Amino acid sequence: MCYTVRKYVFKLSLKWLMLGKKRMGTYIAIYVEQRIGDEWYFVGQMVENEIHQYDPDDALEYRPDSIYDMQNYALFAILAGVRNDREELFMPIAPLRGLPDDLSAELQIWYNYVLFDEETGEFHTESLRASWLTLEELARFDWHGKRRKVYARVDKRVKHLFHPDSSPTWKDWPKDIPISYHHTSKDSPYCNAIWTETYAEAAGSFLTEILDGLLNVYGHTSDVRLVFDFH
Repeated sequence: MCYTVRKYVFKLSLKWLMLGKKRMGTYIAIYVEQRIGDEWYFVGQMVENEIHQYDPDDALEYRPDSIYDMQNYALFAILAGVRNDREELFMPIAPLRGLPDDLSAELQIWYNYVLFDEETGEFHTESLRASWLTLEELARFDWHGKRRKVYARVDKRVKHLFHPDSSPTWKDWPKDIPISYHHTSKDSPYCNAIWTETYAEAAGSFLTEILDGLLNVYGHTSDVRLVFDFH
């Protein structure tokens, strides 16, 4: 892993490390911007930059706060094709687009900060997987109509809950059995459950809490967008 990426991962995960949590795999940071006239403005909270707590000489005292930080690989695949590695692939809304050229001032400062390489004195934007989508694009996407098959291994006591052409009835899961499953390939001898899920079900709380909330406030508009990166 190159120096710039190491620094970026460190800066975004320091908060977790301070809480004693270990981050593994891929995570996402999502920020909201609104266009007023010809300018984009950051919509969200600015919080204390954790690096600044350890190094008061660090230039950036505050950073934009992400509105979503769950490790939902299905959502990553839907948004931009990232971690799209299951047996039946998701169709992403759009491929990775990179950062917008007209970022809000707060996000421009933040990304300049994390992508600046002190060793070379250069910015390495190629080391960041980032993209953006407008609320109009997200609202137009057929979350409930698009579906895919899921192949998994489950506790044999609950395999009767799963049917290839429908979503599982999670509410019928016995309370004395932990809800869990492990993804498998379609032809795996360990696969004992197949079901169909909508993209909405796969997206989970991002759709029901984040996106629906934004649409209620701003409507189906191209003047509000989500800027996000994977790390």
